[in-house]
Amino acid sequence: MQSWWAKNDAGEWGLLVSNEIGPGSVFHDVEISTVGNKFSRTVTIETLPPGRF
Repeated sequence: MQSWWAKNDAGEWGLLVSNEIGPGSVFHDVEISTVGNKFSRTVTIETLPPGRF
């Protein structure tokens, strides 16, 4: 699993999460903590299936 900051065409920042590496495992109770210049946030994902979100 990987995650990184990305900026869309409207200039808005968001977090991309990828679970595409390997045999396609499902992760449960995932918590990703982020820190930016102006704020920090924790994202909790109950079930993360294979894919990019």
